[in-house]
Amino acid sequence: VFVEQLHQHHLNGCLFQKMCYGERDLGPKTQARLGQLRVLASEAYVSCLHPHFEQTNWPKDVSLQQGAYYLGEQLALAAHLRSLGTSADQVKQLISISLSIFNPTLLHDLKP
Repeated sequence: VFVEQLHQHHLNGCLFQKMCYGERDLGPKTQARLGQLRVLASEAYVSCLHPHFEQTNWPKDVSLQQGAYYLGEQLALAAHLRSLGTSADQVKQLISISLSIFNPTLLHDLKP
């Protein structure tokens, strides 16, 4: 029901992102579960970034947690752009630019 209240472009795309956009309209149990999913996602991002964090070219003024938060926000933006109809190639270029601040090899390591 809450999806109908969102902007039209939120009808497509990632369910997790749609739930985040409409979180205030969700019940307390669903909000709690969404919080748990955010924690799990953050832990996954930390695990992904940790090997790069120990390398000398990681920005010294960026903590691992800040990097994980940034990565999560960039992935959320990518999902949002795809739901708007932005081409996969264009989104890949944008993600490549945003992740290049960490390490040029990070994007390569994230490929499936």
